[in-house]
Amino acid sequence: LSAPEATAGLARRLRTLAIVLSGLHLLGYGVVVALRVGHPYALEWQEGAMVDQMRRLLAGLPLYGKPALEFTPQIYAPLYFHVSALASRVLGVGFLPLRLVSVAASLGCLALIHAFVRRETGDRGAGLLAAGLFAACYAISGAWLGIGRVDSLFLFFALAAIHVLRGDASARGALVS
Repeated sequence: LSAPEATAGLARRLRTLAIVLSGLHLLGYGVVVALRVGHPYALEWQEGAMVDQMRRLLAGLPLYGKPALEFTPQIYAPLYFHVSALASRVLGVGFLPLRLVSVAASLGCLALIHAFVRRETGDRGAGLLAAGLFAACYAISGAWLGIGRVDSLFLFFALAAIHVLRGDASARGALVS
């Protein structure tokens, strides 16, 4: 083999290895999230407050108001709480509906990252590598993607807006994003 052929062969093997490792990180993320989503206790200190906020919506109480001993509202925008309240109408009040909303949003983030990079590069493997890298950062980023917090849904909408705007820079694209 000539040096360029050997280098090209090594590059193909390394790329394949990187894609396989990305797939393993995606699988690992799925397993960890599946094991944590049904945990009956708070996985993070704010989850209980998020359940309380959702419970207020379900009771027809205002989401925001003056802080009091009985309830002090979180400072987050209301969309996550409304979406989680819809899920809780089916699943009951607790951590599960909030976590499922976050898990669905994080899976949407992975799909958007893949789609964005694939569209920009024209390469499915690059999209898988990008999504796998995001999944690989789950633990070092604080493992917040699958817990009952607003972050995953916010990130999903932010990525979706960027994806739409990058694909359509017209006024219509800006409006949609």
